[in-house]
Amino acid sequence: MMTLTLANSVKIDDNIRIMPELNQIGAHLRAGVICAQRQSDERQQILSQADKINVVGAGGMLTAAYEQLRNAAENTEEHLLLQNAIRRFFKQSFIVRDEALVRKSGEELVVELTFAGYLPNDSVSRSQIKEISKLATAHYKAYEKLIVDRSINLDRSSAWLLETLSVLVANVLVDHAVDHAFIDFAYEYFETAIPRDALQSTSADEYGAALYVAIQQALMKSDVATVRAGLLVRYGTSVESLEAFVEFNRKIDKMLRSTSVEELRRVVDRQGAPLRVIRHMMET
Repeated sequence: MMTLTLANSVKIDDNIRIMPELNQIGAHLRAGVICAQRQSDERQQILSQADKINVVGAGGMLTAAYEQLRNAAENTEEHLLLQNAIRRFFKQSFIVRDEALVRKSGEELVVELTFAGYLPNDSVSRSQIKEISKLATAHYKAYEKLIVDRSINLDRSSAWLLETLSVLVANVLVDHAVDHAFIDFAYEYFETAIPRDALQSTSADEYGAALYVAIQQALMKSDVATVRAGLLVRYGTSVESLEAFVEFNRKIDKMLRSTSVEELRRVVDRQGAPLRVIRHMMET
């Protein structure tokens, strides 16, 4: 997650000035980041005044140590630990197949994450818990429908649901507004730098999604779940429209294996040095 201060903003301005090709798009970045920071400040202000959940006995060394051992065994990168813990929780919740429990799962998840040391105590509001439970319920209802639908492999469709849900819930708990501003900036930059007709292996319709994936992979080092959820949000697709959700995820799976994404990823990786400098300045 990126954070921005006034000093960061000055650094971004200085960096943009020494990269003429980024001047115009860089101005959009600065505006986007400032807007994102305002949103983050408003979020923090609301959260500071909100009714929060207090987990009695949180921070127990035994629970935290157990979770650390499990994570070490998975050899998982640090920034994905929260997301993977959320996915494990909902995978177990869905297996039980009790919608009443899922409807109340937001608070149970926060308690478990707090005990395991993923979240500070008294850091999650009741409204966030309500939002998490709402997301979980929507994805669980889709899960039940997919169990009945024999035309779709359940393991595959369950993975789609759990990947998407874990990222969306993590986004409720952790603010990623500045990350999103940077991705939009990178997209605008590379959309200008790499003409759509320059790639023989992709159509104009596929180009936008493929470029987004390439940026996520090359610059953000995102995993498949983050890429999938990002595409679904970006193109306005959710489990509320299950048929569209399934069809779009099939397209995502196909695209992730495509030569167009790999070709774009290599280009973004080769030409991404100026953007990595800017992102580093935003993080420090």
